[in-house]
Order: sequence, then C-alpha cells, then structure tokens
Amino acid sequence: MHSKLKNILILSIFFASVLIFVFFLGSIYLKYFKESDSNPKQISNYGLDFTNFQIRIYNGTNVSGIARQMKNFLGNFDLKVESAQNFNIQVDKSKIIVSNNSKEFGEYIAKLIGLAEDSLELNDSLRNYCHIVLGKDYKLLNPFRN
Repeated sequence: MHSKLKNILILSIFFASVLIFVFFLGSIYLKYFKESDSNPKQISNYGLDFTNFQIRIYNGTNVSGIARQMKNFLGNFDLKVESAQNFNIQVDKSKIIVSNNSKEFGEYIAKLIGLAEDSLELNDSLRNYCHIVLGKDYKLLNPFRN
C-alpha cells in the first residue's frame, strides 16, 4: 500500500512537471515565434526619430469621419497628427505623400496602416511632412478592418 501511494505521488509530480514545461514552451512560442507584421502593434520604427515629422490626413471619399478615425489610430502609436480634413477631390486608391528625405517615415506609416509601399508618392516640396490621402479603398487599411 505504501509503495502504491509512493508511485502515485511520483507520477503526479512527473505529470505536473510535464504540464509546467509544456505551458512554459507554449508561452515562449506565443511571445517570440508567433509575431506577425500584420499586427500594427508589432511594427517597429527601427529606432528612428520621427518627432520632427508632421502628419496631415485627407479624406478623399464621401464617407465622413474616416480622417479622424485614422488620426485616432495613429495617436495610439504616439504619432502627432497636425490635421485631419476633407480632400478637394474623390480618390480611388489611398496613398502616402512624403518628400524624398522622409521616405523612411512614409514606409513606416505605410506598414503601420497596412498600405502597400508602392502607394508611396514622393514630392520634395513636402519637407518633413507626411500626407495620408484616404481613398475609396480605405476599408482595406488596418484602422478600418473589423
């Protein structure tokens, strides 16, 4: 009887150890190996200082409030948006317009909002400015996916 109790105790300790080990491995897997670029919270700015850049958001659709929604989304990443307003024309495809010296910043914003990098337009008259023009495809961008 004493021997049976001892065996049960040893098996219980063994299985508890295995469960703790599996939980530990699962935690490591989820933390380090399950990251995805599609999650904006996981996109890094690669240590670059973007505090000198000013962001303006333009709503190129007839849907009200989406420029403000984008502004709020970018605020979650400590990015300061100077203005969010309507664009003077309707736009089919969303784009980011930056100067050549701001290209890295534009690429960072593109990744953050889920816009393809080929939607980046360079305009050297926009020194240290980033213009985000929301087009009719805005629902494909990260802040508007549900």
